[in-house]
Amino acid sequence: SSSSSSAYTCANCTVCPPGQQHPVCTATADSQCCDDPHCTDCSHDATQCLLCAAAYFLQPDPTTGATGCAACRQCPADQAYADCTATQDSQCCQDPHCDDCSANVTECRSCFAKYYLSAAGGGQGPVACASCTLCPTGQIHPACTATTDSACCADPHCANCAANASVCVQCQSAFYLVQENSGEMSCAGCTQCPAGQSSAATCTATQDAVCCADPHCASCVGHAGQCDQCFAGHFLNCASGAGTCQCQACTPCPAMQVHPECTATADSECCTDLQCANCTEAAAVCTECRPEFYLQTTGASSDPVCVPCATCSAAQGFFVSESCTGASNTACSQCPPAQYLPQTTIAPTQPPPTTTFAGGAALCVNCTECPVGQSHPVCTPTADSVCCTDPHCADCVSNPAQCTACLPTYYLPPAAAGPVCVACTVCPAQQIHPTCTASSDSQCCSDPNCQACAIHPSMCTACFSSFFLEYNELLGNFSCVPCTTCNHANGSYAVRPCTRTQDTVCATCVPPQQYLLEATPGAYACADCAQCPANQVHPLCTPTVDSECCADPNCAHCGENATQCTMCTDGFFLNSSTTCVGCTACPAGQQHPNCTATADSQCCATASCATCSGDANQCTACMPGFYLYSNTTTTTTDCLACTECKPADGAYTLSPCTATSDAVCHTCQPPQQYLGQNAAGEAACVDCTPCPAGQEYPVCTPTTDSQCCTDPNCVACATNAAQCTECPRREGYSLQFDRYTQTYVCGKVCNISQCAYCSSSSNS
Repeated sequence: SSSSSSAYTCANCTVCPPGQQHPVCTATADSQCCDDPHCTDCSHDATQCLLCAAAYFLQPDPTTGATGCAACRQCPADQAYADCTATQDSQCCQDPHCDDCSANVTECRSCFAKYYLSAAGGGQGPVACASCTLCPTGQIHPACTATTDSACCADPHCANCAANASVCVQCQSAFYLVQENSGEMSCAGCTQCPAGQSSAATCTATQDAVCCADPHCASCVGHAGQCDQCFAGHFLNCASGAGTCQCQACTPCPAMQVHPECTATADSECCTDLQCANCTEAAAVCTECRPEFYLQTTGASSDPVCVPCATCSAAQGFFVSESCTGASNTACSQCPPAQYLPQTTIAPTQPPPTTTFAGGAALCVNCTECPVGQSHPVCTPTADSVCCTDPHCADCVSNPAQCTACLPTYYLPPAAAGPVCVACTVCPAQQIHPTCTASSDSQCCSDPNCQACAIHPSMCTACFSSFFLEYNELLGNFSCVPCTTCNHANGSYAVRPCTRTQDTVCATCVPPQQYLLEATPGAYACADCAQCPANQVHPLCTPTVDSECCADPNCAHCGENATQCTMCTDGFFLNSSTTCVGCTACPAGQQHPNCTATADSQCCATASCATCSGDANQCTACMPGFYLYSNTTTTTTDCLACTECKPADGAYTLSPCTATSDAVCHTCQPPQQYLGQNAAGEAACVDCTPCPAGQEYPVCTPTTDSQCCTDPNCVACATNAAQCTECPRREGYSLQFDRYTQTYVCGKVCNISQCAYCSSSSNS
């Protein structure tokens, strides 16, 4: 063997369709599948197929010599001359429209539907399938058969020629049968009459339509020359005398003038009067005229006529008071007295019918009102008044610009360059000297506060109210001086009133001791101010108002009303009824919130709480001996009592109680341990002293150690460790009283030879 050997590996055999393996997969060779995927058996040679799959047949390849599979030809259903076999392809009819060629692929025996057997060359050539001729419904004669074509009607408008293609027995719609000169029947189109016309005869299967002879006739049933009804816009005129009625166009009339309206048998009748707008009763009887005309009845036997509307002359001061209507003429009026018709805006001589003038209110203008004697000229129907140029002039009859007399309270200075009225000086009553005349002004008192100066304007003899006469030595006359006014608002009142020649004498009340009191109307005097506690006065005693003490004795301030407290004294708060209520007293540090001006103290909800600054139910610090606990159920913070580690129960403190946590205790459990002290002198659990059974007294408790019997020979000393109550039951021991220790002990009878010392209790 060779020194170097090849490496071999195992490979999966190729999986071929059943029957295609050649050779099959062996220990050293792979499977060989057929080369042709449609081959089902190539057991001897992969290139030589022995059997093909369904719809395939064996076909040798002349080039390669291999045998493969070819797809069978697909023929129309039931058409195949020979079916596809394992070694031979299908044979279809040569004519694709042939339904049966079982004798020979080139010879068709029958065709598919809508095809027939036709021999070319007048029956001498080969037989083939030809397409049946398509004819309109009902025109086929004969229908297409297996060996003959369809025969359509010769006339294209024929609907039925079942017996013979050249003989029509029924035409299509809008056509009728007519016999030609040759005697053959053909289809002719029906005559179309005007739309909406009921003709003399309608088109039938064998007869044409007969239209009305008159094109305006809408109906001539029975006879084309005899019209029964005309189209709109025409009427039936039977008065021609020809024995037939004719359609005649209706006479057109102006709008609203037709009487009667054009009917089926009568023409329109227009109004006789050309200005008439409506004559519905009779053409000669007008009931309504055109605009600018009105209907006038001249007599009982006369017909109404349309008459032109009258016009009003504005130049003469006339205007239209009532417009011209259908039954009445225009009414002209002049403006009433004290009014005129301006010529600059003259009313229209003939306003349109829609324009109305109610009594001239829209046109007449009020005459300018001038004082009596000022008009020049006076107001006329067409012109306004002309007043004096000077509005204060009373008379300018000759010339509006030339005043001859003034109105009252005005005077005409004689020396004026152009006569102009001047207003009289207005003086207070009883001050005028002399009074204003037609040509001179008033002379008022020199002192404006003087009421009378009859002798001379500078010589006052009486003053107005609130003034008194005082002699002025500098001027050498009397003048009016204002009386002093005692101001009640400042607490001042008159002890002596002002007279014609003397001033007022006043006295003043000075708060906070006194204020001005009006005991009776007009009677004033000083009264003592009421004394109130500090800061309680509202209002404070003023010059005119007494002090008002707060009604509530605990009120510190009552702003605008003595019964309405606004602030309480310390230790009180103002409730909703503006009443001072004492603040609730809470333990120190428990107020939340503290008592304010308007709210009471809120003590902590629990007495053990020391501080609850945020909410009375939310404690923030506890009293000594308690710690803060958050209650998750009630979502509040409560104070719980600190756990007490009781030494009497054998408990001592591991960690002390804090503000937010409880104390942690540890309890010593007898009979193993009791509460004692460790080496550092701190509380701790100490192991109980072990004693022989039955010797413990007292037994180890939470706070005391076991006390074994003092006598080691004692079995029980239940009452006192030094007092033995039972000795061991063995020879020689008995319960004896030791008079030196005053206790009972376990002893045995002394043997002199064995005892170095015998107690007196040994009885030896």
